[in-house]
Amino acid sequence: YQTTRHIFRYEALAPAAAKGKAEPLVRWRPLAPIARREEAQVEVSPFVGRELDLGELVRLFERSRTSPSTELVTIVAEPGIGKSRLVREFRRHLDAVPDLVTWRLGRCLPYGDEISLRPLGEIVKAHAGMLDTDDQAILSAKLDAVLSEPDTTLRAWMKDRVGPLVGLSVEAAPPEQEEAFTAWRRFLEGIARSGPTVLVVEDLHWADPALVAFLEHFLDHSAGLQILVVATARPEVEERHPTWLARAHHATVVSLTGLPDRAMAALLESSLPDTSPELRETVVARAGGSPLYAEQLAAMLRDHRTPAGGESLDEAAIPATIQALLDARMDALPADARAVLVDASVVGRTFWSQAVAALGDREVADAEALLAELAGRNLVRRVLPSTMAGASEFRFVHALVRDVAYAKLPRTARARRHAAAGGWLETAAPDRGQDLARHYA
Repeated sequence: YQTTRHIFRYEALAPAAAKGKAEPLVRWRPLAPIARREEAQVEVSPFVGRELDLGELVRLFERSRTSPSTELVTIVAEPGIGKSRLVREFRRHLDAVPDLVTWRLGRCLPYGDEISLRPLGEIVKAHAGMLDTDDQAILSAKLDAVLSEPDTTLRAWMKDRVGPLVGLSVEAAPPEQEEAFTAWRRFLEGIARSGPTVLVVEDLHWADPALVAFLEHFLDHSAGLQILVVATARPEVEERHPTWLARAHHATVVSLTGLPDRAMAALLESSLPDTSPELRETVVARAGGSPLYAEQLAAMLRDHRTPAGGESLDEAAIPATIQALLDARMDALPADARAVLVDASVVGRTFWSQAVAALGDREVADAEALLAELAGRNLVRRVLPSTMAGASEFRFVHALVRDVAYAKLPRTARARRHAAAGGWLETAAPDRGQDLARHYA
């Protein structure tokens, strides 16, 4: 009960006598979930300097919940400044809300038009409990189970338009855009009818115009439901999708700048407690307000087991940028761990131990052991539950980590590994046609 009381609502039961126990045992019965745990998150640094920004997200959530209304907040910042961390802290706050809050997330990827609607498909898959290894029959049954339309004709119409988002083959001809948008909106509204709902779209600056057009349709036409849409983006979103930040109705922009020196100092004092004040001042100057820089530098020092006081690391040894810092960390990895990290970058921001094993002709157990080591070094995280049956899923802690690892591969080596990744997907998840097309292209 003590371990899970923040995840389930309990009722207290009368104490019960138990054999071998002098005193009656206190008992509770779990009644309902009040939080969702999907990704194993172990933060290595404290959350500082963003309390007002977190408060703004909470305020908008409460407005959507009490109005009820559809609210939009877009978090805009340069990479490494703290967009993802702010979203994770917001999710932790929602775990303490008395009611169950539905949380659905989709990620935009920088891989091209062939996966333009993937974030929406990820939301549908997560809501239906679909795995990437599910065959057509299982996908069909799982989608049937979450379609909320009572009319059978309308349910079939919805299935023909939502199914392709998750790789389900349908006989109906592709619908016109307005018709597809209506079906997708009805599906998301069906999710929100069960209670407060947060829909997260990460990295909107990489989104295809078709996805942005649908999101704008959804925001303009959904009303009377408890929905908060959270989008994260780099500043270039203003250039790529100029109408997005210009929205005025129930829309808020949270612009994150670098952490102030005082917050960075507090972060470093916690992350680098054994280093000298002079070294911490140097890091504050180099970091430019980036908590990711401070976090990764602390990990680099732990990797090298720098003595107390930081005497073995002089100013010249501190990389000038986050990319240079990540590059130095990877160069210092053991060769087998570095090779696994590079192979993982080919698969994508999210990857699986079996795929990494296939790319490097390794045993799966060896790949998982090396990935566990990389997780301990704060370069990747394990994701729970996995989207592939029988496969351990991981994710790079930040898009920059994946980008730096991928850049270490020459183009000819990339081609061979992408072909290998496509071959693995054809066997493990043949319905992931968009990913297959990306790897083979």
